[in-house]
Amino acid sequence: MAGMNYENIQGPDAASNYERKFGRVHLIDAVRRSLIPEHVRPGRALRAFAQLPFETIYTTNFDLLLEDALQAVKKPFRSLVGEL
Repeated sequence: MAGMNYENIQGPDAASNYERKFGRVHLIDAVRRSLIPEHVRPGRALRAFAQLPFETIYTTNFDLLLEDALQAVKKPFRSLVGEL
């Protein structure tokens, strides 16, 4: 990406360029790190959802509040991210 003017790159283009340079897993990790709001907690509905008797939950995106809710009720989870 040498010679690229990064000042004029907007959201989706910036994400695409980052993904091309570092890979999808690194892009998702960077987004995840930037979305950790320390003052936000799971709401009542999400906490109730975390207590339902599911053994496995699949989503097409990551949800940090869901992860927090699962941790609060001591349910094990793992977040899987892969290259497409």
